[in-house]
Amino acid sequence: MKKTILAKTAAVCGAAMLSLTGFSAFAQKVTPVEEIWGIDAEKVNVAAGEVTAEQGEVVKFPVYLVNNLPEGFTNLEIDMYYDERLTPVLKEDGSVAVKKGEVCDELTCVFSHDAERCKIKMNAAGTAPEKDNGLMFTVELIVPSDEAGYFPVVIRVRQFNDAKLDETETVEWRHSGYVKVFGTPKPPVRGDVNRDGEVAIEDAQLVFDYYRQCAAEHAYIEASGGLEAGDVDRDGAVSWEDVQYIQAYYTDTLMNKLTTWGEILDGGPYLMLGNVNSDRIVDVSDAQIVLNYYAKRLTDPKYSDDTIETTTADIDQNGEISVEDAQYILQYYVKNTLAHQKKAWIQIICDN
Repeated sequence: MKKTILAKTAAVCGAAMLSLTGFSAFAQKVTPVEEIWGIDAEKVNVAAGEVTAEQGEVVKFPVYLVNNLPEGFTNLEIDMYYDERLTPVLKEDGSVAVKKGEVCDELTCVFSHDAERCKIKMNAAGTAPEKDNGLMFTVELIVPSDEAGYFPVVIRVRQFNDAKLDETETVEWRHSGYVKVFGTPKPPVRGDVNRDGEVAIEDAQLVFDYYRQCAAEHAYIEASGGLEAGDVDRDGAVSWEDVQYIQAYYTDTLMNKLTTWGEILDGGPYLMLGNVNSDRIVDVSDAQIVLNYYAKRLTDPKYSDDTIETTTADIDQNGEISVEDAQYILQYYVKNTLAHQKKAWIQIICDN
């Protein structure tokens, strides 16, 4: 490399340490990018920062381009997912406050914000062959004044390079950073149904058991205890979908990956209940397959069909594939696809 990362980032990190408001002036500390885990010297890297701050502080969260290859890239897409407990600073027009770094000065960079998914998206077009490393952009984030611990910030990166790849192929990877409050333990997070301080497979099982009980009784059962934490997609129902999201979150922790719920909700593909023919769409054809399967089982109890996914056909998870499951699938299609009502499976069951 022509330049060391340390030499390139000294000024960047020094500037990033300044607080943007009167809260705890000069408290923010940014880990130098050369100390951030996961830098690969053989490829383009985009690294999320690691920032330590005080409660209530407004921080400049940095994202770096590190070890950019000589040929650069044609297009770089970055999805930056911030923990929902962090609040981005917005401009008067409602857009997120982003400051471009020296790397973006030589590229065409466009930013957008999806508040529902806690996601900031950046598209960078062009090449920067002389930029071995440098600051791409900073985002102003407000640290909660009443919570402490780690607040993950995850970036998912897609790299396009016409010199190497065809138009449909990309290189994709991700990197995790965080904002950490000084000297405080990690608080419980969403998805921690049993309130043991972790999101684990036991939490997914509790949500699944709750879903199955509600489905059996065709009625919403009060989500007592910690079950309200099981509604991780915040759609108003503790449902099958939440089981999948918690399992995905737990899988990430097993792989020692910091993650955010925004990234989990945007990720996948997950096991899709009602998608019997595995085409990733729940529609009338799935209901017809279930109905045909049920009719053949009535005449031949030993009948089986390996071409359908029985796990996703049993909507009420009672161990049987029946005409009711076909009706649930049809209702799901009508309400979600045709009427755009965004109904969870448990809502479909309880409404019938």
